[in-house]
Amino acid sequence: MKKILLASVFATFASFSAFAAPTLTIYYSPMCPHCHHARDFIAKDLIIEYPDLVVKQVNADTPAGSDAFLQAVQKCKLDSNGVPLVVIGDKCEQGFGGEDTPSLYRADINAMLSADQIAAAAANKKALDADPDTVRAKYADKTNAILNDTQPAAVKKNSESPMIVLYGLIGILVIALLFVMFGKKKKK
Repeated sequence: MKKILLASVFATFASFSAFAAPTLTIYYSPMCPHCHHARDFIAKDLIIEYPDLVVKQVNADTPAGSDAFLQAVQKCKLDSNGVPLVVIGDKCEQGFGGEDTPSLYRADINAMLSADQIAAAAANKKALDADPDTVRAKYADKTNAILNDTQPAAVKKNSESPMIVLYGLIGILVIALLFVMFGKKKKK
């Protein structure tokens, strides 16, 4: 009984990471052309493909941003202090160029998602490829927030995933059900 209860508690907490919104942090410099390309890609593609993606931006040219950037460089164990530096979960991607970079970003994000979330992202990408202007118009506020380095209320609200609460409650209910089903029954 205790083993089942412990296993269910562990499974519940492990599932939180699968349903939490993925976070992408980009360390950039306003003067860096590669940073502009990376931010454009994030703003015009990734946030549409992954609507729950939380994007945090750190201007490495500011004193606070420089400190945060240097800490990220150390955490990522990089030899270079080049920007852009994109951190997705525990993955670090430095620079933006070539055809591989978008695929790397997507792979890093997909590593944090469930199969259903990956399928939804693929469907969103297909819709974006089919009619980019219409689809991008729906996400104009989020796109502008990234490109203008602002965080409107809609973006801030999205950064706190209500799904975590829902899945937490489901996990508690599963634990309670297992306890009722497999708990010791009192002898009469």
